[in-house]
Amino acid sequence: VINFTRMFLFEVVFSVPSHWGLNTYLYGPKDDLKHRLLWREVYSPEEEGQLRTLIVEAQSRGLRFVYALSPGQDIVFSSSCDLTLLKRKLRQVSDLGCQAFAILFDDIDHSMCQADSEAFTSFAHAQVTVTNEIYRFLGEPPVFLFCPTEYCGSLCSPSVSKSPYLQTVGEDLLPNITVIWTGSKVISRKLSLESLAEVESVLQRPPLIWDNLHANDYDSRRLFLGPFKGREPQLRNHLRGLLLNPNCEFEANYIPLHTLGSWKSYQSCQPIQQPPGTKPGAPAAGGRGQKAQGRGLCGGKGLLSESQVRLLVGLHYLPHEHGPSAQKLLQDLTWLKTNCHLFFLLCPQLHCSVVGGNNRAVLYDLYPYVWDLRNTALVAKAFICWLGKDRSNILIYYHDQYSHLSLQGHSKACHPWILSVFWSVHHQHCVQQQPQPPRHCSERCTVFLLVNLTFDDGPQVLNGVQIR
Repeated sequence: VINFTRMFLFEVVFSVPSHWGLNTYLYGPKDDLKHRLLWREVYSPEEEGQLRTLIVEAQSRGLRFVYALSPGQDIVFSSSCDLTLLKRKLRQVSDLGCQAFAILFDDIDHSMCQADSEAFTSFAHAQVTVTNEIYRFLGEPPVFLFCPTEYCGSLCSPSVSKSPYLQTVGEDLLPNITVIWTGSKVISRKLSLESLAEVESVLQRPPLIWDNLHANDYDSRRLFLGPFKGREPQLRNHLRGLLLNPNCEFEANYIPLHTLGSWKSYQSCQPIQQPPGTKPGAPAAGGRGQKAQGRGLCGGKGLLSESQVRLLVGLHYLPHEHGPSAQKLLQDLTWLKTNCHLFFLLCPQLHCSVVGGNNRAVLYDLYPYVWDLRNTALVAKAFICWLGKDRSNILIYYHDQYSHLSLQGHSKACHPWILSVFWSVHHQHCVQQQPQPPRHCSERCTVFLLVNLTFDDGPQVLNGVQIR
């Protein structure tokens, strides 16, 4: 999903994880059209050279480079022509030095064309047959991954243990092929030994976890800076491996990747190895520093404080929860009128610190999210100021159709909640004088109304109508 430049991959992606005990990089970017949409097409000589360099560089750093291909959207499993094209494509990558592969059949339609329905007994049978043939064609490589269409518990019908699809995969897929699994959900809050035991039983092998805990490619307004958590320490003994699908913004992945390395090191009782000359917990050398296209520690006024970092991470924590600092802040919002400094000062100060900080790379990647936090603080402050004025004849009508105006990122859901709290706590300030239906305004009019009522005590004119 992440579109990194080749040099950036060399300097960061292929160097930092090795210091944290991580050993595998799976190549499957959606912006490589020949990975999915144009999977039948081979790479041009120029593309071959770039891919070969990536493979060689990864292997020289001790990283296993896994090339993934997603032919499932339009492959005809019974077509000898499609099978020949699939073999040609993977043979090309194999000739570049790649020794590990993945075939992905995720997020596709279960239906088969007429020719496939006549050639195979089921959709799973078609996928497994092609996968087994490709695996043998490549000489049975030591790492070969298969992503099923039912890749999590919520997609299994009728259940994990009773799914005919998974039963076919478990029985017919060659035993040395590893099956990818994301957990009970596409984005699983927790992974338990019990659920993995059920999957292992039906697949007849331990799964490899494709962990989407920090993935944000499905919503560019969200960001997940929190730690790798919710995975029991004993899981490793029941897995063939674990791949973390990270944020699209690389700088946002420092805590996720570092804590994943800590989780792995905890399993093996080995501390994370730091590069020579770095302090424990500090970013590894070769990251986005001054050599990485000028993006790094330069030109800023200072570092973020620990409390500011905790607040930033807490407000963009994980898909299912806020961080401790954010939880406390949201609790404080219920009595914000008497404690408004907790929110009105911290978020603008956090914005100023990020903008003026030394690490410009963090600024470039996180600025849109920090800017939204600042704007939410200003909106909340404006609302509180409005509550302090005599506006008893005005009805504030917050309709669901305006919910997308709320804060972006993981705190996106908090803005409507904040307004609902203000409404319930201070409803005596927001009552309608005469029984008339609320006026439905456009989004521009709604914003205009809020701003003018907040900052001007005089009569207001909206669409030619005077409002007091």
